[in-house]
Amino acid sequence: MNIHLFGSTSPVGLSYLKILETSGTYKNIFRYSHIKKNLNFFDLCDSDNCELLEKESPSIVISFAPIWLFAKFLNDTFNNNSDIFSNVKGFIVCSSSSSLTKKFSTNKFDINLSKKLVDSEQQIIKISRDLDKKCIILQPSLIYGTIFGKRDKNISKIIKTLRIFPFILLPKDTGLRQPIHISQLAKVFFHYTKEISMNSISKYYSSMQLIGGDQEISYYKMIETLKKKLNKKGIKIRCILITIPNRLFLFLLSPLIIFSPKWFSAIERLSADLSKFKKVHEITKEEIQPFPVEPYY
Repeated sequence: MNIHLFGSTSPVGLSYLKILETSGTYKNIFRYSHIKKNLNFFDLCDSDNCELLEKESPSIVISFAPIWLFAKFLNDTFNNNSDIFSNVKGFIVCSSSSSLTKKFSTNKFDINLSKKLVDSEQQIIKISRDLDKKCIILQPSLIYGTIFGKRDKNISKIIKTLRIFPFILLPKDTGLRQPIHISQLAKVFFHYTKEISMNSISKYYSSMQLIGGDQEISYYKMIETLKKKLNKKGIKIRCILITIPNRLFLFLLSPLIIFSPKWFSAIERLSADLSKFKKVHEITKEEIQPFPVEPYY
């Protein structure tokens, strides 16, 4: 069984690749990239000039690339030469929980992002059905973690803020989050890779799963926990967390509506519960891993 891997240079992609190589289960792991010279060149926007390697062998296609680019590649290839996928058993694709959480945002940027994600997800599912292939789309929540010097764009930004500013202002009641470490998400991808590999019946089915880490934690508690953990590591964080009533917090930051609606929407979401997603241990059947999972900085 071969693996065709897109987005392998992302933190999650690198973590997944590490698990794949350690397992020794898969004969060939083909990594595609439009940047890295040491990988197989592949431009998802130019499928006419790119093909999967060893397409005659049974394989699974995994994508950590932006889902709208992968959807375009899948659609273009399906319309031009669908035989390329004859021996593909299934697709496992990384999307984002933003397809749901930003659907009813108050700014156009978030609404358009949600629509872009949803349209891409539906397009991939439709093509998978037309090809009669398995399709699993995972919609992870707050992704964090570091590997080989590469950091996420979520928790790493919070840590940077804690190190720079003397204090952070937060609403008194912050909503729940379900941060998922790159290694946890990689394990879920590997779980479904094995599941498709071991299933001898190559028939269509699709699944979309909102997925988060094993712990639901308030935004305030998440930052407080990071602060304590970093101090124990010898990374001194003197930033003070100041909470004020939610209405006052929004009132003080209301000018952002004019200057940056996108940032104001993000601030509004601090009080929203973005959790209750499928937990990693419920899928992998491994031990529960509380936040934060190492390495995260």
